[in-house]
Amino acid sequence: MWMLTSALKIELTKGMEESNNALKTKLTKKIDESNEALERKLSTSIAAREVNGLTRTLNNKTSQSGFKLRPFYSVLTNTPIANFPTSVSTFKALSNQKVTQVLRELDGPFHKPNYGTSDEKRQRLAFLIGVRLSDDPVMLRPTANASNAGDDSDDRYLA
Repeated sequence: MWMLTSALKIELTKGMEESNNALKTKLTKKIDESNEALERKLSTSIAAREVNGLTRTLNNKTSQSGFKLRPFYSVLTNTPIANFPTSVSTFKALSNQKVTQVLRELDGPFHKPNYGTSDEKRQRLAFLIGVRLSDDPVMLRPTANASNAGDDSDDRYLA
């Protein structure tokens, strides 16, 4: 009887080890796949942000002289943002919905697509893409009727 129990314990232990190894292999594979996906997403975002930083500078210079604006890239896909304005006049004509969409595609901590009035969003986007709407410095403080009104936290001041 002891021999049977001992042999059964050995078989069960072997089976558990094989099962644990298979589980470890599956988990390792899932973790590796997840890490690779995160690396691709991060790489995409970094590449788009680098291009957008240079584009912002170029747009600032060209928008003052009347030349075409260069498109920004979505940090989500690293592709040009669809229907990006090609001039200051087409920028000024953007609908509030399009302004919100572009802010979403730029996906940054100060972009806040659902924050503020239409004019505040447009000012924020102009600042982000390098367009000067006037000679006045862009101050992006929400008005009393904007969302988060009454909140004195630092994130009320976006620039």
